[in-house]
Amino acid sequence: MVFGKMEDNETPLECVIREVKEETNIDISVYTIIDKGVITWGVDNASVTGGMYVYLVDIEESYDYKTPKKVDEGILDWKKIQWILEDKNFGVGEMIPHFLPDILNEEKKYNHFCVIENAKLTNYEFKELITN
Repeated sequence: MVFGKMEDNETPLECVIREVKEETNIDISVYTIIDKGVITWGVDNASVTGGMYVYLVDIEESYDYKTPKKVDEGILDWKKIQWILEDKNFGVGEMIPHFLPDILNEEKKYNHFCVIENAKLTNYEFKELITN
């Protein structure tokens, strides 16, 4: 996952391409990029306090990218899906097992909404996003 902020007059897709390039030096514009919807969350009784657009990019398994790598935002490293879906990922990590299977396996786009109270996931809802 790469997190970033959109610049003025930048689309979400342009933003993710730029942020991935800035943070990893990987140019995902040469791959198929699939719009998978949005994830939003509320924390401690706020209706919405954060959110992100979600895109899926499948990079060939033979792609050579050495990690762990220290970057400005922290330590960048590849993680196996099993690690990401581990029961002991709390807070934001707790949200991932709810939406990741849909992102990886469904053709549809969804709006995923999570509620976190006292650093614990307390509610998860999703609905299909209909595109024209």
